[in-house]
Amino acid sequence: MKEERESKITELIARCLEAASEGEGDAAIDSVRAEHPELVEEVLAGLRVAGRMPGFAGQQPDDVSAVGRLLSDRYRVTRRIGAGAMGIVYEADDLELGRKVAIKVLRTGLFERGEALQRFEREATALASIDHDAVVRIYDRGVTEEGSPILVMEYIDGASCADVLERAALLGEESHGTAWLTEHFGLRDIREEDFLRLCVRWAASLAGGLGAAHAAGVFHRDVKPSNVMIRRDGRAVLLDFGISVRADHATLTLGGSTVGTPAYMAPEAAFGKVKAQSSVDVYGLSATLYHMLTSSPPYVGNATEVMAAVATREPVPARRLRPGLPRDTAAILEHGLERQPSARYQTAHELEDDLRAFLAYRTVSVRPTSAFTRLARQARRSRLVQGATLAALLFGLIWGGILWQRHAASARAERFAAADAYPAVPPNLGVVSKVNRRVRDPELQAEIERTLDRVVVTRHRPVTAYLLRGAFRWDHGDRDGAARDFASLADAAGTEYSKSLAQLYADATRLPAGEDMELELTSLPDPDSDEDRYVAAYHLMRAGQSEGAEALLAAANLEGNRHAQEFQALFGFSEINALLRQEPVDEDALYAVSEALALRIIRMEEADGYRTATSYSLLGTHRLRQNRYPDALELCEKGLELCPSAWVLRINAASAASELGRHELAAHHAREGLRFRPGFHKFSISLYEAEARAGNFDAARLAIEEGTWTDTGATPLDAIQALGWVQLEEAIQFIQKDPERARASATAAMATVAELPGERPGRQRIESRAQAILDGDVEQLRKVLLGELLESPTSLSRLDVLRETWPDCMEEGELKLLGAWFEQLYLELSRPTRASAAVK
Repeated sequence: MKEERESKITELIARCLEAASEGEGDAAIDSVRAEHPELVEEVLAGLRVAGRMPGFAGQQPDDVSAVGRLLSDRYRVTRRIGAGAMGIVYEADDLELGRKVAIKVLRTGLFERGEALQRFEREATALASIDHDAVVRIYDRGVTEEGSPILVMEYIDGASCADVLERAALLGEESHGTAWLTEHFGLRDIREEDFLRLCVRWAASLAGGLGAAHAAGVFHRDVKPSNVMIRRDGRAVLLDFGISVRADHATLTLGGSTVGTPAYMAPEAAFGKVKAQSSVDVYGLSATLYHMLTSSPPYVGNATEVMAAVATREPVPARRLRPGLPRDTAAILEHGLERQPSARYQTAHELEDDLRAFLAYRTVSVRPTSAFTRLARQARRSRLVQGATLAALLFGLIWGGILWQRHAASARAERFAAADAYPAVPPNLGVVSKVNRRVRDPELQAEIERTLDRVVVTRHRPVTAYLLRGAFRWDHGDRDGAARDFASLADAAGTEYSKSLAQLYADATRLPAGEDMELELTSLPDPDSDEDRYVAAYHLMRAGQSEGAEALLAAANLEGNRHAQEFQALFGFSEINALLRQEPVDEDALYAVSEALALRIIRMEEADGYRTATSYSLLGTHRLRQNRYPDALELCEKGLELCPSAWVLRINAASAASELGRHELAAHHAREGLRFRPGFHKFSISLYEAEARAGNFDAARLAIEEGTWTDTGATPLDAIQALGWVQLEEAIQFIQKDPERARASATAAMATVAELPGERPGRQRIESRAQAILDGDVEQLRKVLLGELLESPTSLSRLDVLRETWPDCMEEGELKLLGAWFEQLYLELSRPTRASAAVK
């Protein structure tokens, strides 16, 4: 029963993902709710995991409908034709040339925008380089008012080949003629009276189109019936070059996933990286022709079942599914579907030549596979044949295979469960300063422990699971629970270091209750395995010895250990911080180090197939350091969906929102942070800054008064400086609207910061600005504020402050124009950088 349930869940997840790629994800999920309500939660959990995998294209919201709109001042959109993972396709009228066109509008879905743009550009470039009647033509390109790229293509009036084959399967033997194509699909000028010959003619034409594409250096990589249209005049045309690639580009994998559709995918493309080559498209077209002639693709089932079949067996011989199929046609299919690329047609033109030879009743160049050859191939892949007379060996092989399958299934289940549980683990768990480790809100503390329990239950990477939960329990006063977890860690690792560490925790349970202590790590033996070095580095980081921790991680092989890799990536920011402290800052070196770090994080995600709250935090921090505030805010808020208690994500989200001038949102994130970290000074700072910039000065003062400035890394002097800053902000905001109030606030700011040490930079900055206001030297103040804006040109918040100082002689229209200019600058600077766009 359990196996049947898991198989059904897998099938339903695959069905939903496939439907989502065609824009029908909601309908598929509704179908699951209606037909299998008892499995809905498991299916939705699986879809959530798939949604975090960069290689999956899944359900996405529709963009704003383009129907009725005029695009590029030329194309009037009349109706929506369809949608997929890459874009929405519309029918439109070309008002200049008086013809119908098809327009594809980009939408990103679960793809990162940079990756989606790359695929879109790749399709445009590919189509522009091919000139063949069997390949859809591109006419134009442009962008919508919202900035989404569009492709204007030849409008194909006809029917999808996939729909034609679905109808043929329903008709059965009645489909052997061709009159039904006119009746059901309105196709005309069908010269063939036999559907078999018509399919071969379509395949020959498509082979010619692929040959033209290959000659232009373009490989389609996803030839299948749904990417073929049949025109009204009965001619076939190939569509959708969205995942095409040029001959000198990457291999046939993308983002850690396979490229193409499993039922029509060449074995070498499904199970390994292979340079783009024509034999892959030959296989896809041969598989499509197989479907045309047998009413079934070469392999059937869900994605997992199909991939397993591709790995272990050849397709059912076409003549077995369609008795009476001409031997030459069967020979062409078998040759095009050869598992070894070298045994296949080497070019699309070779396949086309044989198809046209069949149509002209000439001899084709290949012969059908004999029964003996087929049996020999099966024998080469069958351990049964090799050892049939050795019963004991046979039993061992069978039983070993069963155990291996069970082990593989268990490992897959553990990875799947970990992919659902581990992403919710809070970033930097246990390695921040001692005062910042404890979650004070009881509900959030319990939520984190439940997350860590789920990570432990997965049994995937037990050393990491017990390390994280044990440290969390220790930080929250559960010494017995921590000791049990480190004992389990020692059992999993089995090393002298881990056993000594477990004993250290066990001994600590006998210390007086309530004593806040750090473990004495110097008594431990040297770590001598990669996992030992990882565990030791984690404890050194907890003790504030970051240099020693970084050195230990650098000496360890961290492959496959996601937490260790994320932990190590934290040290990448120390190099960035060092560069930022230099005078002057080496911008080129900073850019190179920063982008290398981003690339490293993204490659780590691609290897595992999912994002975590920690990787969202790492990338969000990276984007924040680059002043790319929209990206930073989006990444942090996505991370918070996984882990609402992640205070690092809250801090960064509040900072990004504040820089974008979204003060209400910044205040929201600060308040949420204070809910589980009461009085934490960083949230208090975010809150009073957000309230002050929004003009809520009383609320800003209250945030300072209620903040804790003594036990969270801050001091009472920070509270004094904060009040002075709020008073200065009030003075700047009223400098034009109420000069008397501005002077009073500037005077108050001067009096407040007089309590600070004279050498404190914060005092000097506030005093210089307040004095400029008291002296009436607004021009000097404006220059200072302009300098701050130039340091962070994408900060709309700083622009708003600057605008308060602008002279009265500037009209409102001029101010709006200035604001629009800065807004455009901000949008340009917030676009993906070169390296980050390349890796998405």
